[in-house]
Amino acid sequence: MSLVRFNRPPGWPQPPAGWSPPPDWMPDPSWPPVPHGWRLWVDDRYRSRWSARGAALNWAVGAAALVFVGSFMPFITGPLQGLHAHEFEPTATKISAVFGLVLANLAVGMRIREKTLSVLSTVGLLGVAALGALGYGGFAYAGKHGFDVNNDVGRMVHVEYSPNVGLMACFAGCVIATLAAISALRAAAND
Repeated sequence: MSLVRFNRPPGWPQPPAGWSPPPDWMPDPSWPPVPHGWRLWVDDRYRSRWSARGAALNWAVGAAALVFVGSFMPFITGPLQGLHAHEFEPTATKISAVFGLVLANLAVGMRIREKTLSVLSTVGLLGVAALGALGYGGFAYAGKHGFDVNNDVGRMVHVEYSPNVGLMACFAGCVIATLAAISALRAAAND
């Protein structure tokens, strides 16, 4: 696939896809003149690379926002007998809110013009988001299948809970940020 394309001047008709003029071709005299400095042929490699990186950045920032917003939604539902459930949710909210901000900072770091720093930020986002996805996913899995813990009086209790919208939003945000980082690294590799 050629990344160089004909850049139609204003007022000229749209050529067919993939059109390339023959060597003896001349524009129709009724068409407006080519503006001064107009480039008839443009290299789309730069545009496509930045488009892919820009899309990845937008997805990464949106994913970080999803984690941040998800941190303020209910995380789990279900009885947590013998445990202080009311103490769990605020702690998870604070940690997840900070985690969402860390993801957002790494996502914005992908925009740095210095390639080395941009790639480092993207690799950081990939690692942090993947660990977050494993953590949130593991926490959801543990709740669905249950686990045994000691309660306040030293008795062993079996705890089960269901993930709620907040936990699932944080998990989804981490998965999306991971995929966005992979996409950005692929675009950077094609530089």
